[in-house]
Amino acid sequence: MDGALNLVIGTILMCLAIPSQLSAVMDRRFPLVALLVFCAGAALIVVEAGARHGGLPGDMAAVQAFATQTLPATLAQVPHAFLEVAGQVVSGFY
Repeated sequence: MDGALNLVIGTILMCLAIPSQLSAVMDRRFPLVALLVFCAGAALIVVEAGARHGGLPGDMAAVQAFATQTLPATLAQVPHAFLEVAGQVVSGFY
């Protein structure tokens, strides 16, 4: 799966889980499904953040690059990822 697609799907899942969580809280029930969907979206974003430096780091340079990466840097790439995925959909996935 493409990295931009991971970021887009993760963002969409997390955004769709928020209203479900609020609805469950207002109905005084545990938001289990919403929590699972939110965690799945967060996992996709974390996987993409780790893949930016070649996945699981094996050498010291990759470890240092992975350790210095911050999550807001990945979140700043979300708009570009949405445009990239939209371009792939329009062009028929190449």
